[in-house]
Amino acid sequence: MSTAPDALDIAKFKLDTYKTIIDLQIKAMDVYGEFNLRMMEAAEKQIKVATDQFKLQMLQQSYLSFRAAQQEVIRRGFALQQKLERYVSALNRLNYLAMGETIPPMFVGLSWRGFWFLTSQAPVAAVVAMSAIKCDPAARKGSNFFNPQSPSQKLSNAPANIKSALTLMDWARDGQLVIRLGSPASEQLRALFKVMGDAAQDQRTSVESSLKQARDELTKLREMSWKSLDLTATPPKKP
Repeated sequence: MSTAPDALDIAKFKLDTYKTIIDLQIKAMDVYGEFNLRMMEAAEKQIKVATDQFKLQMLQQSYLSFRAAQQEVIRRGFALQQKLERYVSALNRLNYLAMGETIPPMFVGLSWRGFWFLTSQAPVAAVVAMSAIKCDPAARKGSNFFNPQSPSQKLSNAPANIKSALTLMDWARDGQLVIRLGSPASEQLRALFKVMGDAAQDQRTSVESSLKQARDELTKLREMSWKSLDLTATPPKKP
């Protein structure tokens, strides 16, 4: 078992990949937004010169559809931006856990809020895997923990009915306790971080694939829509 003082080095678990995932999702919204704006412009140009009433109605309906889609893109983009800010805040707070006994008392609650926010936002499979990590009996000993509000306090052991590492973290959070670096409890936290980090890497690969697919599909759709609008100008560049 490692007792290195950097046992809770947050960076090595690449948890900031969760922030990268939101960045990629925002980029996807940008792709959809660019598509909608270009098609709205195209429809507007044709509406101005259309003489056939049926075609005019079709163009107007097409314009309204793209405008509605763009409004949804803006809404989703705003929601993602807010989510990104929550991730940034959670990741910053999580770093306090790496301070161990040196953490200022006022940051203990924040550090645990950062941990539980990331846990709540992790993929379901990751949460299941985290819940399956058994609690090492040695990690329940009071010597694993530290109370910044009362540094000289000798802490009692965690309840014997705590069987999972995740439940142990919940117990520590409830007591506003800090995990001592290099302790068995810190190894449990490391195991939880590893599951979260691995899940983030897998999710990033999936989101990157989805972004590429969206770009390819919108390129094809744009070309088809451009032709259906019967434009004579040069088609827009690929997203």
